Amino acid sequence: YYVFIDGDVAVLPSWADALPAFKEFLLEWEPAVGLPRVLGLNGATSQSGAGMHTPQAVYDFDHILWAVHAEAAPALLPFDNTSFDQQCVWVSPWKISILASIMFKDHVLISPSMLVGNSEHAIYPKSDCQLLKTSMVLHLRSTSPQ
Repeated sequence: YYVFIDGDVAVLPSWADALPAFKEFLLEWEPAVGLPRVLGLNGATSQSGAGMHTPQAVYDFDHILWAVHAEAAPALLPFDNTSFDQQCVWVSPWKISILASIMFKDHVLISPSMLVGNSEHAIYPKSDCQLLKTSMVLHLRSTSPQ
């Protein structure tokens, strides 16, 4: 697995307890993308995982902490640092989420054993995000096999 993590992530339980449990989840379930629960997210794309006892598949995810299986990595990585990211840094992660949910449906899993969050957010480019996301999706559609 390749694991990506924001620098300011807080975790419950402690890192000493959470990391071995997350590693065990990855080895047992072998998801294409493995995720923790994320504090403060709600809705259909949520990673809050309230009440979860077993891993759950999702179609969209926060990139605060994520692990991509070595066999899935060539399809999802590297990040597409196109000019879109100069205006909205969320375009590359959105693209990865879209590709993962299409190519590895039901194999993008949340582990119930780890809860992450971050209380502060850096200042970064995030203008015209919806327009740029639409442009990225249209580009994906035009370059995808029929």
